[in-house]
Amino acid sequence: MKFLNIKLVIIILLGSIIAVAQSPDITGLEYYFDTDPGFGNGVQVAVSPDSITSTTFDLDISTLDAGTHYAFIRAKDEDGVWSFIYKMIIQKVETLPVTTLDDIVDLEYFFDTDPVYGNGTPIAVVAGSVTSTTFNIDISGLSKGFHKVYFRSKDVNEIWSLIYVQNVVKVLEEPIQPSTDIVAMEYFFDTDPGFGSGTPVAITAGTATSTAFDIDISGLSTSFHKVYFRTKNENDIWSLIYVQNLVTVAEYPLAPSTDIVAMEYFFDTDPGFGNGTPVPVTADTVTNTAFDIDISGLEAGYHKVYFRTKNENEVWSLAYIQNLVKVSVEPLPESPDIVAMEYFIDADPGFGNGTDVPIIADSLIDETFNIDVSALSPHDHNLYVRVMDENNSWSLIVVDTFNLAEVELTAYLEGPYSGGNMSTTLNSYGDLPLSQPFNVAPWNYDGDETVSSIPNANIVDWILMEARNAVDAGSATAGTIIFRQAAFILNDGSIVGLDGTSNLEFKVHINNNNFVVIYHRNHLSIMSAEDLSHSGWKYSYDFTIGSGQAYNSGQKDLGGVWGMLAGNADGNGEVHQDDINNVWSGQAGENGYYSGDMDMNSEVNNQDKNDVWLPNVGQSSQIPE
Repeated sequence: MKFLNIKLVIIILLGSIIAVAQSPDITGLEYYFDTDPGFGNGVQVAVSPDSITSTTFDLDISTLDAGTHYAFIRAKDEDGVWSFIYKMIIQKVETLPVTTLDDIVDLEYFFDTDPVYGNGTPIAVVAGSVTSTTFNIDISGLSKGFHKVYFRSKDVNEIWSLIYVQNVVKVLEEPIQPSTDIVAMEYFFDTDPGFGSGTPVAITAGTATSTAFDIDISGLSTSFHKVYFRTKNENDIWSLIYVQNLVTVAEYPLAPSTDIVAMEYFFDTDPGFGNGTPVPVTADTVTNTAFDIDISGLEAGYHKVYFRTKNENEVWSLAYIQNLVKVSVEPLPESPDIVAMEYFIDADPGFGNGTDVPIIADSLIDETFNIDVSALSPHDHNLYVRVMDENNSWSLIVVDTFNLAEVELTAYLEGPYSGGNMSTTLNSYGDLPLSQPFNVAPWNYDGDETVSSIPNANIVDWILMEARNAVDAGSATAGTIIFRQAAFILNDGSIVGLDGTSNLEFKVHINNNNFVVIYHRNHLSIMSAEDLSHSGWKYSYDFTIGSGQAYNSGQKDLGGVWGMLAGNADGNGEVHQDDINNVWSGQAGENGYYSGDMDMNSEVNNQDKNDVWLPNVGQSSQIPE
């Protein structure tokens, strides 16, 4: 059996706004296809008697032929009165078995008349189940005019496809003749007096003319007319005619307006001048007033309301008409509580089979939650969210689109850099923390990146990566941040995920250019000067290959490669005396994981101050804020 599932809500509204009458219950519901079998003879749908019914049911389409059909649905109330018909269009298609496509091995085209299979003009193709090719068609043998060009293909089983048809027009290329000068222009009204006998318009001779002039309508009667314009070239050839409509009206002196002294309105039927509901107005030649109209005496349904005014000479204006609809007011039913929420990505697993989102049951849900994208490949993805109420009814689906992009980044830190690699001393001494260190000022990053152990010996330290989505680097300010993630930097400059080897992933909307920022706890932060280059959904950027790789050249030459400047011990984006006074001086002599250890050798000593901090004093981060 084949069925279509629909949900239908039927409301019967009677009564008035002031006094609400009890609407009759709906006691019957039926549907039929294409032809009305008569009231009560359709396919019956079970409903519970009520003035409002909301029901979901299947339409049985098993007896229908494949093709387009109309489904009609109507309801009956307890008084035996049938509703208007709800009509919907449906399309029934036969389900055909899916077969493997055969390779296309030939392609040909021909014009106007079929020369028989295989006798068209051949087109070179590479054998495959689908072909997409660009080629030129030879129209040299066609006559001037309209033609049809036909295309068809043949598969490995010698079976030719249906024909694809396209219209073509062949036109002859004629040499463009030089334009001749326009030497005269004239116009006339209604009837052509003959070439040269219209009213002349003064122009300057030229191949084109653009002129403004007055037309004399003094001899025209008060009525509708047509005015015609044409030009003549130096060979005495007149142009086609340009036509314009005009209306001439008689001029009358304006009489002074009389004051409006009364206004009234009425519904549907005119009670006679002065018998409508009066509206207070201040006597004036123009009135502009706001007022309420009383609809308490109207029945529910469609009505017309009429407005008119009276001047001081007892003359009433024409009536201004407006449509209105009066509906009965029913109390809104209490919304059922939402008791479940779930999400799924890309493919619907079925109601109740998505990833559960814990919620507190309520009639209104405002929820923030994390989605698990660990199993997704880099690409565009669709996120779907839906909720279920206490009656086990599922909501419509809320859809969002996000991009999952892999990013390959390379950068150097000046402090531990030496001769092509960075030192891993903090790692080898066991000083690196197992949780990201950027959850304090000035970074205030609240990510939960944590490892049970440092994953490999090549890790130098933690860094904080940030993605900004902007039209250009200069406008990539803090307001354009779309993603932040703590990660590891390796001794060769690679920035990797928490497993110590994998590239990072963006889980973001990217709709402009993508710029990346790198933060370190005692180095000046840097931002990419250009949009990250990418292939498909893999982005890459190497800060080390030149000063210009960082925005505003915010890096330092480390000897043929470029890296982040050390010495920013307080992380505020500037290398200055505060880094020594407020950080280094309080940590001097300590061993371990300290911001004052600017060369990152696990010791806070004078080398950090004299060899690292002092040469960089006065430098600052170049990231737009």
